[in-house]
Amino acid sequence: MICESSFNPAYEAARTGDIVHSRLDNRAALNDLGWSPIFTLRDGLGATFAYYKTQYQV
Repeated sequence: MICESSFNPAYEAARTGDIVHSRLDNRAALNDLGWSPIFTLRDGLGATFAYYKTQYQV
C-alpha cells in the first residue's frame, strides 16, 4: 500500500465529456524520443506521496 489509507472510491454514472476508456501507452515517447521511465508507477507514486507527506500534514 502506498499511502496507508483504506480509501474506498465512490463510482457514479459517467458525465458528459468523461473519458470512457483510457489506456496508458508510452510507446510513442519511446519510439519518437527515446524516452523510457526511470521509476515504476508504484515507486513514483510512493516517492510523490512521501514528499507531500513531509510538506503537508496528510
